[in-house]
Amino acid sequence: PDVIFQPDHIIQDGKNFSFIRNFKNYRILVVMKYLEELNELFLVSTREIGQKELDKLLLKNTVIR
Repeated sequence: PDVIFQPDHIIQDGKNFSFIRNFKNYRILVVMKYLEELNELFLVSTREIGQKELDKLLLKNTVIR
């Protein structure tokens, strides 16, 4: 799935960026961390999330998209 290049949501929490892509029966969350000293993103985790967790992420953090 093209979660990074075509996300439905991008959320920032400090130096972590969450990319979320909705599919027909599920949604995928990819968490990347920005390493300022290297000017790079690095993969922290990838997993399926439910609507309730998505709603919490959208309310609690900075929504970029």
